Amino acid sequence: MRSVLTLVVVAALGLVGCGGSSSDGATDCPDGTALQETAGGLPQGDAVETRDAAVELELEHLGADASDDAVTAGIVASVLAAEGVEQVVIESADGAITMLLAPQMPGWRVERSTRCAPAT
Repeated sequence: MRSVLTLVVVAALGLVGCGGSSSDGATDCPDGTALQETAGGLPQGDAVETRDAAVELELEHLGADASDDAVTAGIVASVLAAEGVEQVVIESADGAITMLLAPQMPGWRVERSTRCAPAT
């Protein structure tokens, strides 16, 4: 139970460190990076069978790598973000990626993802 709580806290800190923007339009990403928001990798209405498959597909869409354990941990620590939509934070090799995972009938799809990416 303690490890799950620790994971939730770490995931929440990842959201604070890389999520959203402040009232003046600046992001909370570290220096040299910028907040990048991407629509999910599946066309609207398409879905895959499991949460894991949806997350893996989005990681592929983003060109990001994360271990199976990181995907599982992110899904286990997911939180309800809106009506039926789950917020999942995946710790990838390039940093935290926040995904909005939506249930479909049947299956799952990532609606959108955000991450701090190198500024161009």
